[in-house]
Amino acid sequence: MAKTDFDAVAYVKNMLEKNRLFVDNEFSFTTAPSIGDMADMVYESREAANHFVLIDTSTSNTALQANGGFYERKQYTFFMLMRFEPGNEQERIEKLGICRELKRQVLSRMIADSNRYEEEELLFFDTQNVLSQELQNFMLNGLTGLWIIFQLDQPADLRLDSNEWLD
Repeated sequence: MAKTDFDAVAYVKNMLEKNRLFVDNEFSFTTAPSIGDMADMVYESREAANHFVLIDTSTSNTALQANGGFYERKQYTFFMLMRFEPGNEQERIEKLGICRELKRQVLSRMIADSNRYEEEELLFFDTQNVLSQELQNFMLNGLTGLWIIFQLDQPADLRLDSNEWLD
C-alpha cells in the first residue's frame, strides 16, 4: 500500500475555483494553521472582503475497521466568511444567505466526488454527517458566515517496516 495522504488544500482549492458563487462573490481562498491565526489573517486582509479559509491542520483518529484494515479518520474545518457593514442587519442576513448557499453547493460537490474517490483512492468522505455552525454576531465583528467540519477516512499503512527501526 502506498503511503499517500489526501491533499485537502488542493482538493478544496480546485473545487472552489470551479464554483460560480465563489467566483462571482470574489471569495479568496486561503489556509491557516489555527482558528486564531485565521481570524488575524482575515482582519488584516485588505485585498478581499470575502474569505474561504481551510484550517490546514487536522485532527485524526486511527482505528481498525470492520473490513480488517486500519483507517485514519481526518477532520478538516472550513470557514466561509463575508464582510458586512457593522450594524447593517439586512446586509448581514444577505451575506449569511450567500454563505449558506455556498455551503450547500460545496457539500453537493463533495457528495458527487465521494464515489469517485472511494473507487479510485479508497478515500471515504463522510457526507452523511457534516457538522456546521453559523457565526454569532460577536464572534468576528463585521463578518458573517459559517464553518463546516468535514471528515474523511483513508487507509493507514501500519505494516512494520524494519528499515525504519534500528533493532
